[in-house]
Amino acid sequence: MKTNAKQLTAARRAMEVIAAREGISVEEVRREISLAILMAQPRDAGIVSEIPCAGAIPTPEELIAYCVSRL
Repeated sequence: MKTNAKQLTAARRAMEVIAAREGISVEEVRREISLAILMAQPRDAGIVSEIPCAGAIPTPEELIAYCVSRL
C-alpha cells in the first residue's frame, strides 16, 4: 500500500482536530507522534518497517494513514 496525497491530507486534518481539541499546537501533536514512532522502532521494528514511507522512518501522517487503512 502506497500512501497517497488524499490520505496524507486527511491525516494532517486529523492532527489539526486533535490539536484543537487538546488545546495544543499541531506541531506538538506531530512531535508526540514522532516520539512514539521512535520509541516503538527498536522494540517493534517489524511493525514500523511495514508502514509505507518516503524515508527511513514514517512521518506522523504516514503512520496515521497506515493505521486508518488497517481499520
